[in-house]
Amino acid sequence: MKAEWNEYLSEIQLPSSLYSIIERKIKDVQDIFGVEIDKIFVTNRRTEQGIDFVSIWLFSNGKAFECKNFVSTDDYDIVITRRNISYISIQKSNYPDINNPSIDSSLSCSCYLANTSLSCSFNAVGVNCKYLMKLIQDEYISNVMPQ
Repeated sequence: MKAEWNEYLSEIQLPSSLYSIIERKIKDVQDIFGVEIDKIFVTNRRTEQGIDFVSIWLFSNGKAFECKNFVSTDDYDIVITRRNISYISIQKSNYPDINNPSIDSSLSCSCYLANTSLSCSFNAVGVNCKYLMKLIQDEYISNVMPQ
């Protein structure tokens, strides 16, 4: 796994016991779809038990791959995002400075694909909010189709 991805996973406090699962998901997507992954994002949410890590999103050259419920299942979706986003909805809470999320910050985003009813949904809490905001800016806002 790339060093920058290890740093990211450590910063969002993903348990190290899950790293090997993520490595396997990356390998699965690369082998199944014949792509090289260049970005990763892990959705997380706050629960009564603490922080729950839900899905892994993998990115490669205008494609996004979701590994849903990655800890317990092998369930993969692919969407083409390049120039294929028609609408983006962003909700944030306790997150006044997008460069400095607090432990209480939360951010969610839905990106709707053009000419379909499909969407990509992301959630983040705490420090992961800044990574989701960067992902939205880098991968999704730039791919909104002109009307």
